Amino acid sequence: MKPNGGFLDISWNKDSNRWEFGGQGIEPGDIIVVPEKLEKVVWWLRDLGQITEIIYHIAVGAGVVIRAF
Repeated sequence: MKPNGGFLDISWNKDSNRWEFGGQGIEPGDIIVVPEKLEKVVWWLRDLGQITEIIYHIAVGAGVVIRAF
């Protein structure tokens, strides 16, 4: 269950005629699930680095071959 409510999870309770902070309370027996922290890697940037490294190695190899002959 995600918090429900408006800005900063503040909502108006019509039954008690007051503002309330937070969603529904936690009851005995409730299960709290905390998602795993995701690795923040920009995949295309990692791939770009690998492609750049391959192009670099090709250029160095070509330079050695040209210089040798």
